[in-house]
This record gives sequence, structure tokens and C-alpha cells, in this order.
Amino acid sequence: MNFQDPAVINTIRTTVAKNANDQELFMFLHLCQQYQLDPFRKEIWFIKYNSSSPTIMTSRDGYLKIAQQNPDFQGVMSQEVRANDYFEMLPATGDVIHKFAQPISNRGEIVGAWATAHRKGVKPVSIFVNFDEYKGPDKDSKGKKSIWGKYPSAMI
Repeated sequence: MNFQDPAVINTIRTTVAKNANDQELFMFLHLCQQYQLDPFRKEIWFIKYNSSSPTIMTSRDGYLKIAQQNPDFQGVMSQEVRANDYFEMLPATGDVIHKFAQPISNRGEIVGAWATAHRKGVKPVSIFVNFDEYKGPDKDSKGKKSIWGKYPSAMI
């Protein structure tokens, strides 16, 4: 994407970077270009409410795109953990043992998620996050079921 093209700049200003002043838009476009992230594909977001300072966030897909550009990147494994699953993680080694409860319909509520990143020449890195700390609202501002309400296991 050509971030120098006035048509591209104007489209970004009026769609994904609403309320950005000139300096904030410049900063956002610089980060998009620096990391080769596409705001139209939701790889990076510009968030600003009223007159607050902006927040620029990289999405999961944006982080994966950056990681995949490194020739040593060997992938990420992840899964949600439910209340009745067997789950054990050894962060120092990156080892994760995760077995789904049986029958599968008895897994229970989501309690969190884990991810392990693999990179050539480096020990795997594993993390676990608690669902309650990340879970977004079940309903949007219009009272409709939100993406978190519809697809909690995919979102975590």
C-alpha cells in the first residue's frame, strides 16, 4: 500500500483513523509503513475517543504477520482451556500438556487460553491468560450479541 498517495491517506483519515489530527495520522501511517501492516485488513488499529490521546494497537493478525516475516519463526500453537480440561504448563521450558475433558461436551466454561511460540534456535515461549482478564462484553452498545458473546473461544 502506498502511504504517500493522497487518496490512500484521505481514505485512512476518513475510515480507520477517524478523529486523528495531522500529527497523529502521520504517526499512524509511519507505523503502518514501518511494520508493513494494513489497517484495512485490521492488522493495526487507530483508536481515539473525543479529544483523548490516541491508542494504536496491533491486532493478532498484525503480530502474526510481523512474526512470519522472520525466517526463524516456526509457528504458534494455542488453545482455549476449559474448566474440566486437564491443563499443565511449565513456563520455564515452554512445555504444555493440555487434554480436553471427555466427553468433549463436558469441557465446561472457558477459564483461559495458552499459546506457545516457536522460533529456530530459541526455547519455546509459553504464556497463559485468564479469560476474565481479557473477555470483552457479551453485548455491543446496541444490545446485540458481540463478537465476544458469539465466539468466545476464538476471541481468547
